[in-house]
Amino acid sequence: MTTLHNNEFVFNIEGLSEISFTEKDHKITQGQPYQGVSCKGTTLTVKAGRHNSSDVAKWFLNNTKGGGVIAKTFNDEQPEALNFAVRGTLVLHIKGVAYTLDDFVVGQGHFETHNNWWIGSKQMFGVTWKEVNQQYIEGLVEDSLNVVSDIISEDPVGSIVDTVKLIFDILNKRKVGSGSIAARTSESASAVELFLFQMDNSDTNAVKTGHYKHP
Repeated sequence: MTTLHNNEFVFNIEGLSEISFTEKDHKITQGQPYQGVSCKGTTLTVKAGRHNSSDVAKWFLNNTKGGGVIAKTFNDEQPEALNFAVRGTLVLHIKGVAYTLDDFVVGQGHFETHNNWWIGSKQMFGVTWKEVNQQYIEGLVEDSLNVVSDIISEDPVGSIVDTVKLIFDILNKRKVGSGSIAARTSESASAVELFLFQMDNSDTNAVKTGHYKHP
C-alpha cells in the first residue's frame, strides 16, 4: 500500500523550545511516497509511506558508519529493515542556545506491534550494554569528544570524570537504547556540549552531560 503518513518523532530535552532539521538526503522503499521533513516545536515530522526494506536499512547504516545507531530495541545493535530514513543537520534550541548536530540520521522501522524509530550519526557512540561500568563509560565520553578534537584542544580529565558519574547514574535507571554525541554550540566557536540520547517508541529523551571548551 502506498499511503502517505505524517510520521512524528518527538525530542524530549529539559529546556528545549524548538528544533530545526535541514535535510541533506533521504532513502525510502521503492514505490513509496515521500514529501520531506518539517518541524514544529519539538516534533520532527517525516511525510512518507510505510513499507520496510533492507535497502533503506543499508542506506541508514552506511550513513552512520564509524559511529553508532540506537533504538528502543536495545537488544538489536542495528536495523535489518526500515520504512524510510533521512539525513541532515539537527539544531536543538535550549534556553536561548542553539546546539548543532551535523549528519544526524533518523529512520523508522517496525518492531512487534508498532513503528519504531532509530537515530544515529557517524559522530554518535552507542551503548552496547555488554559491560556498562565506569571504565566503559569513560571510554564512551572520550570517544565522543575525539570526533570534535578540532574544538577540544586538551583532555578535560576533571570534566570527563564528572560526566561519567552522571551518565552512569542515568544508564542504570533506564536501560533502553542509548548513545552519546557531541554538539556544537552557538555560545562559542570553541565549545561543545555532550548529549546522552535515550530512545523510546516515537520519541527520544536527551540529557546534557558535559560542556567542554578550549582552555
